[in-house]
Amino acid sequence: MKPSLFAEIKRLYRLTTTLIWFIIFDYVTASNNFPPRFVTNPATGGSEIIVRVREGPSSLGKEIHRLVGEDPDGDLLTFGVLGALGSDILHIENVKPNQAIVYLRKELDRETRDSYSLVLTLTDGKLGKGNFITKSMLIIVEDINDNEPVFRPFRTSVTLSEESQPGIVETVEAFDQDEGRFGQVLYSLQEIDNENGPNTFSIETVEGRGVISLVGDLDYERKSFYQLKILAIDRAIEGERHTASATLLVRVDDAEDQPPVFIFVPSVTRIPENLQIGSQVLRVIAIDGDRGVNNAITYSITKGARGLFAINSSMGTVTVQDNLDRESNLIENAGNGAYILEIQATEVTASQFPPPSVATEVTIILTDVNDEKPTFKSLLYVAEVNENAQIDMPLKFIGAGNVPQVYDYDQGINGTFTLSLEGYYASFFEIIPSIGVNEATFMIRVKDPSALDYETVKSMDMKLVARERLPIGAQSSVAQLVVQLKDVNDNFPQFEKELYRASVPENAAKGTTVTTIRAIDNDSGFFGTEGVRYTDVQGEIASKLNLDPVSGVLTVKTSDHGFDRETISQYYLTIEARDNNGTGNRNTVQLLLTIDDVDDYEPEFTQDAFRVAFTENVLPNQESFKLLPTVDRDEVGTSIDQAIKSIPCGNEEGNFKLDIFTHQLTNTKSLDREQRGNYTLIVQATNDCLREPKHIAKFDPKDNSLLQVLIDVKDVNDNPPRFAKQVFTGGVTTEMDFGTVFMTVKAVDLDLGANSVINYYIIGPQKKILSVGLDSIKEEPFQINRKTGEISLNFDPQRNMKGHFEFHVLANDTDGLADSAKVKIYLLREDQRVRFVLRLTPYELREKLDKFRNVLGNITGAIVNVDGYKFHANLDGSVDKKKYEFLKVDINQHVTNELFAICRTDLYLYFVNPVDNSIMEVNSVLALIDKNIDYLDELYKEFNVLISEPAESREELLTFDDQIKACLMGSTAFLALLLILVTCLCLNQRNRYERRLKAATVSAFGPRDAQLNRTDVPNTNIHAEEGSNPIWMTGYDNEWFKDDEQISHNSGGNNSLDENAVGEVSNGPLTPTDSLNGSARGSGSDSSTNDRQALCRGVTGGRLTPQNITLPSAKLKTSNNKKTVAPKPPTTDKNTSSMNEDNKISCKNSINTVYISSSYADQSQYHHHANHLGNNLSIMNLETTEL
Repeated sequence: MKPSLFAEIKRLYRLTTTLIWFIIFDYVTASNNFPPRFVTNPATGGSEIIVRVREGPSSLGKEIHRLVGEDPDGDLLTFGVLGALGSDILHIENVKPNQAIVYLRKELDRETRDSYSLVLTLTDGKLGKGNFITKSMLIIVEDINDNEPVFRPFRTSVTLSEESQPGIVETVEAFDQDEGRFGQVLYSLQEIDNENGPNTFSIETVEGRGVISLVGDLDYERKSFYQLKILAIDRAIEGERHTASATLLVRVDDAEDQPPVFIFVPSVTRIPENLQIGSQVLRVIAIDGDRGVNNAITYSITKGARGLFAINSSMGTVTVQDNLDRESNLIENAGNGAYILEIQATEVTASQFPPPSVATEVTIILTDVNDEKPTFKSLLYVAEVNENAQIDMPLKFIGAGNVPQVYDYDQGINGTFTLSLEGYYASFFEIIPSIGVNEATFMIRVKDPSALDYETVKSMDMKLVARERLPIGAQSSVAQLVVQLKDVNDNFPQFEKELYRASVPENAAKGTTVTTIRAIDNDSGFFGTEGVRYTDVQGEIASKLNLDPVSGVLTVKTSDHGFDRETISQYYLTIEARDNNGTGNRNTVQLLLTIDDVDDYEPEFTQDAFRVAFTENVLPNQESFKLLPTVDRDEVGTSIDQAIKSIPCGNEEGNFKLDIFTHQLTNTKSLDREQRGNYTLIVQATNDCLREPKHIAKFDPKDNSLLQVLIDVKDVNDNPPRFAKQVFTGGVTTEMDFGTVFMTVKAVDLDLGANSVINYYIIGPQKKILSVGLDSIKEEPFQINRKTGEISLNFDPQRNMKGHFEFHVLANDTDGLADSAKVKIYLLREDQRVRFVLRLTPYELREKLDKFRNVLGNITGAIVNVDGYKFHANLDGSVDKKKYEFLKVDINQHVTNELFAICRTDLYLYFVNPVDNSIMEVNSVLALIDKNIDYLDELYKEFNVLISEPAESREELLTFDDQIKACLMGSTAFLALLLILVTCLCLNQRNRYERRLKAATVSAFGPRDAQLNRTDVPNTNIHAEEGSNPIWMTGYDNEWFKDDEQISHNSGGNNSLDENAVGEVSNGPLTPTDSLNGSARGSGSDSSTNDRQALCRGVTGGRLTPQNITLPSAKLKTSNNKKTVAPKPPTTDKNTSSMNEDNKISCKNSINTVYISSSYADQSQYHHHANHLGNNLSIMNLETTEL
C-alpha cells in the first residue's frame, strides 16, 4: 500500500472518530441541560440587583449596569426585561455569550418617581417557550440639584416706626422639591440701596425658615424705606447652586426728633465784583429734619459780610446790600475776593424750646476780568515708560525742570482750562486731569499699550495743549513732550523646531553626537539671542547625556549608558534654554530619542504561566491545546526564526507530548483526577532548534524563555459518595426539645463541584427497638437535612420513654451514585452520662476525639457515643479560655517554647452495650475504666484527663407552660381557702342573727298565768354581748306599792320588743326551754314588769340566756275593733301566788342591770305547782346600780 493512501485512510479514521465523539458529547449535553443563573455581585445586591441612577439627561443612553450570567452547559445566554415599564426605560444589549449591558432608554425624574422595581429575564434558549430565569432589579433614582427654591406667600410690605427696637420683622419660607442637601435652603439678605454701610436688617435660617430681624437703628431722615432682597439658596456642594429671590419693602414712620436740614446750599458762589445792589446772589433751602412733620423754617445771617449781604427770612434768598469790591482788603475778604457767610435755619415749632436750629456756611467769590492765559511751567517735558507697561500706568518725568503743572490766575470760567495731547502717538496716552481751574498738576498715563514695543519704536514725540474753556476769546499755550521707551526682557527664546528627533545605537560609544539644539530671542543685548544659554536636559536618561550650554550640541556622556532597545526603544527628553546668560526667560523643547536595535535577545514568553484543563478518562491523543506564542524583543529583521524546543521538566511520567513547531500540547495517557488533579510542565523557547535544552529542575520566573504550563484535570462524575462509617450512633436525652439537631451523618464524594454535591435521605422505616412509652409517637421520630446531613428530633422526648431507634440513611450525588449507612439512636437519661475533664481546648479535642472514643470502646467493649463537650466552668461560674507560653529547658540546656493550656474541657460520653443495645450504667462504666486503668495510662496522659466521674443532672427549669400551671394551681388553692373562710363567716353571722332574732322575740320575764299574758320588756331593742339576756337600758319607777294598772304598760308601747308577744300560756309543765313565769297579778293584757315574783323566776340551770328561753305557741285573739286581746289564762293554785317566804329577793329602786344565777338539784323540769318552785329557784346575786 502506498504511504500516501495509508496516510489518507488514517486521516479519515481520525476524522470519523472525532465526529462520533462530538455526536455523543452533544447528545449527552442536550439531555442534561442545566438552567442558567444570574451571577450577582454582593456589593450590588444578593437576592435583588440594586442600581442607583442619577435623574436627568446625564444617565440617558449610558451603561448603568452589567449583567453576568452563568450556564453549566456553556450555552449562549439571552437577557431581557419583563413588562412594558421595563422595556420603556431600559435597553439591554447582549455583548458576550454570558454578559449584557443595561442602558437607560428614558430620562428619569426623581420628583416624579424615585424608584422602579423591574424583573430581569435570562434564558439559554433551552428552557422552553415563555420560560425564563428571573431576577429582581431595583432602580433607585438619585436626586440631582435640578429644582430651584420657591417662596411661599408672605407680606411684601412692612411698616416700622423709626423708634422701633431690634427684633423680628418678618418670617419667610421657601421650599425646594429636591431632597437631602439639594432640598435644604439657606437664606441671605441684601439691602438693595445699601452699598457699603452697615446692615440694618439681618436674616437667619431657623428650621427651614428665614427669620428677618431688625439689628440696627432706623432713621426716617436718613432713610425712609428699605428694599430688602431675600435670597433662598440650596445647599448643593458640587455643581450649580440654585437661588430664588424675593423683595420685602420696609417703610419707616417719622418721629419729631430732628433739627432742620439744609437741602440746598451752594458751597461756592461767584459773582462779578460790579453786581448791582439788591441783586440776588444765592439761595439756601432748609427743611424740617422730621420729614414726616415738615414745620416752617426761618433764615438769618449770623456771621460775616458786615452788612454787604442780606437774607430773606422766609425764602432764604441772599441779596447784595452794599457795593462790592474784589480788591478791597476787608477782613472777611482776606484779599482774595471771597466772603464766608454763616446762615442759620430755625424751625417754627411750639413743642420744643428753644426751637431746633442748624447753621451752614456759604462762600461768595467775586470774579475778575479775563486777562491771563493757561501757562506750563516748562516748555519741554521728557518722560520714560517700560515697553511692557499696562493700561493706566503713569509716565515718569525725568529732568530737574520738568514740573508737570499749568496755571491760569483768572477767576471762574476765565481761569478754567482743558488739557490735551496732540500728535501721532497721542491716542496711546491720556492726560489727567483733563480740566483744570487756576492751577493743575497733571500726569500722563498709558491708554493703549499696543504700540509700546521697544523692538519697533524707541521714542514718541507729542504736544501738550492747555486751552481756556471760553467759547469766545479763549487763550491757550503749548509744551513739547518726548516719551522714551525702556527695553525689558519680554521675549522668550524660540527653538527652531517644535520637536527635535534623533537616534543613537544601543551600543553607542562615549562622545557620540546625538543632535544640535538652536534657539533665538528678539530682545536686545543679553536679553536676546546673544544671551541665550542651554541650561538643562531632563528625562530618564538625562544623566547619560551632555549638553553644551553655548552651542547646544548634545552628546553621549558615558559608554556605560545602559541603552537597551528591547527594554525601552524611545526616550522623551526636555531641553531647556534661558536668555540673559541663562538667568532670564525660560523655554523648553521636546527631543524624541530613538534607540537603534541590535540582535541580542532570545525569544520570550509574554507571561510566566499558562493554564489548560484536560478532561479525565479521555482516551490518549484526543485532547490538545496550543501554547502561548513567543515574542522576540529584538526588532523585526534583526532576529532569526524562533521555536519551542521541548519540555525539559514536569513530564517524567510521559503523560503529555509537545509539537515543537505547532506548539500543540497533547495527552498521551488517560488521566484520573482523583489520582492526580494537576500537573506542572516547564517549556523552554529558543532560537536554536538544533540543540536539545538542558534539564531544568525548577522554574525560574526571571528567565522569560521559560513557560510554566499548569494543567488541571477536569472532573467527571465517576465516584459515588461514601459515608465516613457504615454505622452512626447518637443519643437523645429526655430533656431535649422538639426540632433539636443532635447529630450529623457525613459522606464524602471525591468528585468536584456539582459532581460532589450530596443529598441525604432517610430510607426505609424508622424502627423502635426495646421501646417503652414510644407508642405515642405517630409521625416519623427523626428528620434529616438534605443538604447538611443534620438529624433533628421530630417529637418531644418524655421521661417515661425508653429504647432505641434504627434506620438507614442514603447519600447520593447529582447523577444518582449513592451509598447508605445505618443509624442507631438511643434514648438516655442525663445520669447515664460519664463526664471527663480534660486539660485541652474544645478545638484541640475535636481533632482527635475519635481516638479517645475508640480506645474507651476497646477497653469497655461498648459503643461509645459523644453527647457533647464544652469549656469547663469553675465553681464561681467563670471560664478561662487562655493559653500561656513558657520556656522549657531540657537536660542538654536546649530552650524551647511550649504552650501551656490552663483551660479545661468537659466531655460527656455514654456507653451502649452492643449485645442488647441498652445504655450502660455509669457505675459499671467507671468500674471497667478503673479495672483497666493501666491500659488507659498513655491515653490519659495524651489527653490530659483530670477527672472521670458521673455527670451531674441538669437543674430542672420550669418551662413557661409549667409556670402557668403552677400559677393556676396556686390561684385555685387561694380561691378555695377564701371560699371556706367566707362560708365560715357567713355561718357565724347567720348564728348571731338567729340569736338576736330570738332575743328580740322572747319574753324575758313573761307571766306564767292569765294575769301576765303579754310581755313588755322595756328598752330591750338593743342587745348586749353574745350569750347575754335582753337587758333594761333605762331606769324606770319601781314602786312596789303601786297597783298593777298604775304601773302597767301597754303592749304597743315604745319599750316592747316587737309584736310577737305571748298570748296565752300552755298548761303543761315548764321545761328548761319554756319561758320563765313566777306569779302574776291582774288579768287581761296588762301585766307588771316590776312584779317581785317576776324578777325571781327560776331557770333550768346556769346563767339565763336567750337559748333557754322560748315563747309559748298560743295565738292572740283579735276583737272586732282590730285590737289584739289575750285570752284569759287559767286560774292558778294559791300556793303559787306568793314566793316571799321561800325565795330571797333583794331589790332596790332604779334597777339598771340584773344578773340571775340559779341552780336546781335533781329536777329536770319545772311544774306549775308551788312546792317545786320553792325548792329550785334562788336568787344568788342581785345587784343594782343607781344612774
